[in-house]
Amino acid sequence: MSTFITQNNKVLNLIDLERQISINAIHHSELHFSTCFELAKNILNNYGSANQVKVLTNLLFAKSKKAYLISLISFYNTRADDKIVKVVHSFDNISAKILGERGILVETGEKAGASLLDARLTTLLIKVIIHKLFRLHFFVFSSFKTAKKSLIRSWVEVSYTLYRDKYPDSVILVYPFGLSLGRQKRYFTMLKANGFKYLLIGVPYTFRNYIAILFSGKQARDLKILKFEYDAYQKHSFELGKFNATQIYTTDEFEAAGIVLYENLLTNKVNVQNRAHGIGQYCPFVNYSDFVLYNQAQIDYYKRNNTLINYKIDIGLKPAIEPVDLEDGAQKCIVYLHCPAEILNMVFEADRQIELLKRLKIYADERGIKCIIKIHPNTSEKEMERLNSQFQVPCIRSIADIINSYRPTFVHFLSTAYFDFFKLGNFYFYTDTYYNPKDYFGDDILTFSFENLNTTLDREFGI
Repeated sequence: MSTFITQNNKVLNLIDLERQISINAIHHSELHFSTCFELAKNILNNYGSANQVKVLTNLLFAKSKKAYLISLISFYNTRADDKIVKVVHSFDNISAKILGERGILVETGEKAGASLLDARLTTLLIKVIIHKLFRLHFFVFSSFKTAKKSLIRSWVEVSYTLYRDKYPDSVILVYPFGLSLGRQKRYFTMLKANGFKYLLIGVPYTFRNYIAILFSGKQARDLKILKFEYDAYQKHSFELGKFNATQIYTTDEFEAAGIVLYENLLTNKVNVQNRAHGIGQYCPFVNYSDFVLYNQAQIDYYKRNNTLINYKIDIGLKPAIEPVDLEDGAQKCIVYLHCPAEILNMVFEADRQIELLKRLKIYADERGIKCIIKIHPNTSEKEMERLNSQFQVPCIRSIADIINSYRPTFVHFLSTAYFDFFKLGNFYFYTDTYYNPKDYFGDDILTFSFENLNTTLDREFGI
């Protein structure tokens, strides 16, 4: 168990820190980038290429609990008067070195070469197999020959929402989406319903590189995982080049090796446009011709390390849903926009989500107002049932089921759905000392805290 000792000898544990600081705040900070970048350079021992350092930094940013913990401790110290000065935790020597440079002593350590990346071997094997099955389908039923000059790299319905007008004249490539097979199945159904032909395709991960990870010691595992991703995306870059397209549309700022994927294509004058698939900030290193985002905060984040990209703000990235004409006197309701915080191990968000749903349930019952949870698209049916049982509030997957009967008022933490639903009713964003939604959505939004939740909603509903 991790223990943190402050200047005044106060003893903290990991949950104490995670309950105070949002993971989004950490990812948004330069501190976390600095942590991952320094770790990457140390792992490669200054022998890796610039792109290898960038890809490994991206991997650590997305898939390293140790990197996150270093940043969490460091971030805590930027805000706390009583700072952490000692950590009792099984850190590897590289992590301990970085913490030491930040004035924090690590009391215990692992062997020098302990792995920093979180990689489950079973998950990696499944990843190889699924991508190979998608690729088998492509090479059996498809080809690189096409008269169309644009490609769309897609995973789920978000790609269609963002590039709706491009679909009729583009080659639609669909890649595996491991986060929610049900969501991808619904995407296939939507494509077929709209008469779009699509090609299944995967990234060329190899069993050879997987076996190298399998039999590597901890000291070499991070480098083998880097090679696993780097080689696959580099090869796939040349595969995409075989389509002879002049334009690629994508939404993949979450792909760690994306910078390798597009390097050769950009050199060969292929224009690559990425549209942010959400309000969050993902891999610190990206590589596009054009990057369309929701706000200046996102531009500031990505531009720190990627200055040559043409950035653009477009809050109309997703066409907003229009309200339904309802009869006068239609019932009002509170719609909470669910975040899959527990599944993503977002302790700060999960704690506050539970507390907020409890308070909304009490408020709704006392005032006689309907309360509904609009669940996140990646949520399974089983998780829906659990939420319904825990909070005794109906869970709805489709917004249409709400707006056809109610006039909604939306309550949430951090959801890109704001840009889909803002025409449907007022939005109220949770805020507190450690989390400011205005960093993501601008200064004009309506906010509330736990302390003024009831009075805020009373004013909204005219009570």
